[in-house]
Amino acid sequence: MSCQRIRQPSRFGEVKRSNPPTSQTPPTFHRTKHHYKFNTMLMLLIMMALWGMSEASNCTTWRKMRRGSCYKVCGEPMAFLDAEKYCRHENGHLTSIHNAKEKEIVFSLARRYRAGLQKLGQIVTPHIWLGLVMIDNVWKWTDQSVIDYFECPQCHAGSREKKNYCAYMETSRRVHRHMWYRKLCMEKSAFVCKKDKC
Repeated sequence: MSCQRIRQPSRFGEVKRSNPPTSQTPPTFHRTKHHYKFNTMLMLLIMMALWGMSEASNCTTWRKMRRGSCYKVCGEPMAFLDAEKYCRHENGHLTSIHNAKEKEIVFSLARRYRAGLQKLGQIVTPHIWLGLVMIDNVWKWTDQSVIDYFECPQCHAGSREKKNYCAYMETSRRVHRHMWYRKLCMEKSAFVCKKDKC
């Protein structure tokens, strides 16, 4: 008498028949790694797009000036708010200027940076955003510091100004050195970030 496997009846009274084993694996098993890599890259691209302008290209490293703050020059033109957003991501703000010496520092850093890129054949705007913005017809620094130095004759606002203006410094040789000007905040310029420690 041979041994036979006894099949248990199901609760419905029928005998369950076991399916023959298959050697095939689900078709998605071998593609899982490829799908994972693709999805990872896709997510990275989406995150970079959603990040907005938190990462800017063509930026210098932070430079600590003697007995002063740290500065970082970025040559990628951005609208004022995007530039300020980038500087905040770097734990700073668009640069404020509080005396003639600091104005010279910011001008020199931006001028040297622009000259270096021009030698490489890159075109860089001579305009750099300062952290000076008109809010309710009053000029304010984005780092909330007091305005104790002001060199922008064009920036004096009229009583009926309705547009949003922001201040920039001109670094071209064709105009008066260090002068500040104003233009619409939605326009794009290079910029300088500033923070206390680096």
